Amino acid sequence: MAGPGPGLWWGWLLGAVCGAGGAWELTLLHTNDVHARVEETSRDSGKCAGGAGGCFGGVARRAAKVKEIRSGGAPVLLLDAGDQFQGTVWFSYFKGREVARFMELLRYDAMTLGNHEFDNGVEGLLDPLLKNVKFPVVSANIKASRQLASNITGYFSPYTILNVGTEKVGIVGYTTKETPVLSDPGMHSFYTSINCPDYCMLEKIKFYLLGKNGFEK
Repeated sequence: MAGPGPGLWWGWLLGAVCGAGGAWELTLLHTNDVHARVEETSRDSGKCAGGAGGCFGGVARRAAKVKEIRSGGAPVLLLDAGDQFQGTVWFSYFKGREVARFMELLRYDAMTLGNHEFDNGVEGLLDPLLKNVKFPVVSANIKASRQLASNITGYFSPYTILNVGTEKVGIVGYTTKETPVLSDPGMHSFYTSINCPDYCMLEKIKFYLLGKNGFEK
């Protein structure tokens, strides 16, 4: 929701999910608000000069950490909660194609859409990103307008179900309802609440909500 922040938010969660067959361990890797930080940056998002201040973020560092955790043997999902767009000259020049390229190389499992994904309108989301990624893009609270439905329908879905080892994991996405005020999504509607799909009723599927709602400092 916010503009380019002071750095790259990067976290991972190791959880034991209890199912019919007992505890099941799943590692969730999560990014959000990357904002075209392809290269590493200083603590205040300036040019990385090394030294005592250190360098942070960047695709190379993220890829190395993902590879390290995936090599541990436990099931891993790599997810993104949106706002990959906007923030550096990488986006200014490539308009989001760099996002598709690097997210595919890192083998993301799913992402949802942040408000900044609509900064260049629907076409600026479709052509650079949605048409160029193989992983599912999810958002359950976007209703495509009648005029634009044919343009965007089919390139994202409310949720996806992933096969992770012997288990099924559902990922439900949502996008901040403030998107029409913050960005340029055209005539699409963004609902405050979402209805849990019928799959939420299935006990054998573990569901996670992936989204970005913003917060006030």
